[in-house]
Amino acid sequence: MRRILGVMSGLVLLVPLAVQGQEWTPQQQELWAWEAACLTTLDVETKGACFHDDFIGWGVGEAEPTNKTDRLHAFAGSLETYELVSFDPRPLAVNAQGNTGILIYEATAVTRNRATGEEARSVVRWTDVAVREGGHWLWIADHGTVVE
Repeated sequence: MRRILGVMSGLVLLVPLAVQGQEWTPQQQELWAWEAACLTTLDVETKGACFHDDFIGWGVGEAEPTNKTDRLHAFAGSLETYELVSFDPRPLAVNAQGNTGILIYEATAVTRNRATGEEARSVVRWTDVAVREGGHWLWIADHGTVVE
């Protein structure tokens, strides 16, 4: 599993640094590198460090907005139930303005149910909003939509 994660992390970093013909600034490159690292980690504590304490978001399938604690609880639960087979986030737009970042991307994931062995593929479009505090980017808000 660690080998797969290492390969996936490496692939994320190879994503072209031009999106839809846009040349990325060093700040945009830094922001996407941070985002990719946060997206691909399977460690709950490391994932938690990516969230601002005041995070609020509307994730896929959620009946109401959720906070950092809710998301980390759901993430930990999904790790118990599913194995991540592959994960491919593809940036569509990265906008960094001072200490605020907006990241729009599409992510394709393949998961395997640990109990049944059944695999499922999903494609989700996300908008993440990040703020930089103390020299570190943190997710402050997001919204995800399943692509049918």
